[in-house]
Amino acid sequence: MPYVDRQLPDSCLEMNNSWRSVTYMVCWAIVEAHEPERVVRQSGGTPFIPELRDWGFNETHFKTNRRGKAKTNWAVQNKTYIQHWERRSEYVTNHYMEPLADHEQVIRIRQYMEWYFKITITYITQPGRLPGVGMNTVASSSTLQVSIVFL
Repeated sequence: MPYVDRQLPDSCLEMNNSWRSVTYMVCWAIVEAHEPERVVRQSGGTPFIPELRDWGFNETHFKTNRRGKAKTNWAVQNKTYIQHWERRSEYVTNHYMEPLADHEQVIRIRQYMEWYFKITITYITQPGRLPGVGMNTVASSSTLQVSIVFL
């Protein structure tokens, strides 16, 4: 959902801000890809189908934790990712925030929503019943709202 009724700080709206950088985010042992185009709608941009990137993560990457690794120097362990983050201004992308004509915006949103529904799992729940533990509680109502808007 776009930040319609919220006032964002100016730093979030600046064109050369870090949040627009295609880079890695690092917090100790955890390294995640930061793909700003996946949240472009929240900042008033027009969504588009994100490009598929190879972030170089292997199958064990997301199983990393700090348990039993008290002496690990995470700055050394994650040096490559940290260096990428330090050069994040080189990876800033603004093309998805460029204004589009109304008809182009409608086409792009429709293409995006078609793609989004192909890659997303929708949970359907009975009205009035509480979902099971771990289920996305807003998935069914959000899907209903989107379906009504785009049908």
